[in-house]
Amino acid sequence: MRTILTGIGGTIAALVRRVIVEPVRSGRLRTADWPAGLLPVAVVGISAIVVAVMLTLASGLMRSLLPLTLLDVGRVVAIPRALDWLLFALTTLSLTLAMTGALHARAWLRWVMAGFSALVVLFPSVIGLEDAIAARYLALGGVALLIVVVAVRGGRGFRWWDFIVVGTLIGGSLIASVGIISSSVGQFGFDVAPSILVITLTTLGNLATPSAVAAGAVMAELAVGTAAWTVGEVRRRIGLGAIVVILAVVLAWRWVDLVGLAGTAAAAPSLWAVYAGWATALIVIIGGGMLVVRRITPPDSSGHPARPTLRGVLNELSGITLPIAALLTINVLGTVLTVLSSVLTMFGAPMPVTGILDVAFAFLVGDVAFRVAMTVTGIGAVITGLVLARRGRPSIGLLLFAVGTATLLLWIGQVVELPDRGLDDALAAAITLLGLAALVLALERRSREVFASATTIVLIAALYAHREVLADPVAAIIGAAGVGAVLFGQVWGFLSGSGTANGDSARYPRPSRVLIVLGSTLFAITLLAASALWRDAEGIIPFDSFARVGDTIFGGAVVTVAALLAVRAVLRDREIQ
Repeated sequence: MRTILTGIGGTIAALVRRVIVEPVRSGRLRTADWPAGLLPVAVVGISAIVVAVMLTLASGLMRSLLPLTLLDVGRVVAIPRALDWLLFALTTLSLTLAMTGALHARAWLRWVMAGFSALVVLFPSVIGLEDAIAARYLALGGVALLIVVVAVRGGRGFRWWDFIVVGTLIGGSLIASVGIISSSVGQFGFDVAPSILVITLTTLGNLATPSAVAAGAVMAELAVGTAAWTVGEVRRRIGLGAIVVILAVVLAWRWVDLVGLAGTAAAAPSLWAVYAGWATALIVIIGGGMLVVRRITPPDSSGHPARPTLRGVLNELSGITLPIAALLTINVLGTVLTVLSSVLTMFGAPMPVTGILDVAFAFLVGDVAFRVAMTVTGIGAVITGLVLARRGRPSIGLLLFAVGTATLLLWIGQVVELPDRGLDDALAAAITLLGLAALVLALERRSREVFASATTIVLIAALYAHREVLADPVAAIIGAAGVGAVLFGQVWGFLSGSGTANGDSARYPRPSRVLIVLGSTLFAITLLAASALWRDAEGIIPFDSFARVGDTIFGGAVVTVAALLAVRAVLRDREIQ
């Protein structure tokens, strides 16, 4: 008995280490070789992220304790007025961190960021009163000084006081202009500061869309990692008998799920036939891609065949989610055009100019642009994956091929207006059938390794089908399901996916990477906090919808790759690696 308990304890400890500790250890920010002054700035940014997370988690409590103010900003929003300036400060700080980071990056990035920062600084004065001229000129002055700072300090190496200077210009201009507007109308008994904040964050909300999409991958990633390593650790530490017990429990679990799914499918057989076809196509195409990747990947330095591994795929996942999500969400450019059009209109730009911007905005936020982005991104991911595999990187090559395939199949589903709610259930069911077929093969071969790998397939399907349980406690605390899943993904992504900020180069130095990561993370979580505090998820962005897109694309890709790698292990009489 003591041996079994020791084995269980060792298994749990090993799983925590492999699923949580190791990804965080490899993907966290590392302070080694940071220049002087970067650590205090990073501490400020991380502290602000913690504050934003706590605001999101405590949003329900805050709404019950603080008085709510009703605002009509095209929709009625009930907000805790006392927290407005805190949200404003967090938003300003996120912009300051990102601008300070971009200041020392390559020229195009710092000037693009400077332009965007200028638009954000000017925007509150646009939506204020027409006669609040002082606010506009003050904002213009701040923008002019910011441009001077970028011209003088750009590319000259990080100094801690850059953060102070940029923050003073951005924050001071924003606070002063909003204060002037508020005082201008305060004499009439109106409090416009909350409205300005709501309109600003709502307008800028789409900028968090890529983060919301990327966050959708996290739950599937953790489900796959947990399933894959559980069986191996149990076999080594407890024995084959424990795997049999796990298999029996999981099969009973999946049987209940599949019986319920069969009842749902019977109510709409044609729809679920399409779901089944989608899942089958995803498995078959990615399976074919795995064979191609294996064939075109050159041997490693020792002359042995280089093959994709599950560990390698999971390690590469965090590095590709945000770039691909950014390519998918081209509507983000529409937000920039909206702000630009508003600012230009304020300064009397001719109608043809603003008209062109409005037409471009209408196109970017439409379905056509989104589907074009999905097509280009999907094809690009497939081609890039094959190229990287040909260059000796099979794990990321297979992952990109799978992500591209999932993107293209989701695009086809959207073209035919296929609801996406049942795609993950159909995929989990198909993977379960793969696992059952592998179990038959394991019993035929009487191989422990094959039995373990087959059990892994079934467990992957079970945990993937119930991956939302990871975000359910967060959603219960917040009281907003869509925000809970994205918050979980954002926090995990920051803890385990910040490894790119540890690199260094002349064009993209480490301080720039660190500050941009901190700024983008803070901005996304601040929007989550605002959405939760205001109970206005749809008004800012539909976090839940975008997270589902990321879950379907990234989650569907990684769970299919994991299952197929386990099938390969079964066929080769091995455990999954």
